[in-house]
Amino acid sequence: DSAPAEATVYLDGNRVGTTPWSGDRPVTESYDVRVERDNYQRASRSGVTPPDSLGFDLEPVRESLSIDSDPAEATVYLNGDRVGATPWSEQRPVTESYDVRIEKDGYDAVTRSGVSPPASISPSLDAQQGTLSVDSDPAEATVYLNGDRVGTTPWSGDRPVTESYDVRVE
Repeated sequence: DSAPAEATVYLDGNRVGTTPWSGDRPVTESYDVRVERDNYQRASRSGVTPPDSLGFDLEPVRESLSIDSDPAEATVYLNGDRVGATPWSEQRPVTESYDVRIEKDGYDAVTRSGVSPPASISPSLDAQQGTLSVDSDPAEATVYLNGDRVGTTPWSGDRPVTESYDVRVE
């Protein structure tokens, strides 16, 4: 038997079936038993004699799941659990898939669903936009942002919230 089931069973190197498997064999002989399944590490036992009953808990193969972002130091969530900050990498079972969420204050979150190792994700995070408004009394004054003329009062425009601005009104 094996967990998971439907693993291929080999006796002395010869394929004999899939788990759960049983077969009549001479009790005077011993056998080398090997169990294999895609995406799992193979398991084996030597010198097995009937009527032994064997169980194999197969371990999934582990591969790298790497997550980076621009900008770095974004929080990484796998299936809703916080696991670290970018750049982040860990060996994970290839039999699992993850919903990945990458968040950073002032930036739009990025989500990827159904990500299975081996995988590498490296998104550029988009800065969130906010409205910057400038008014004056009297109106019709010229507005400058970081030295560039952008309009006259009353003025408003969407700008990344992750930046600061020098505002001048003349």
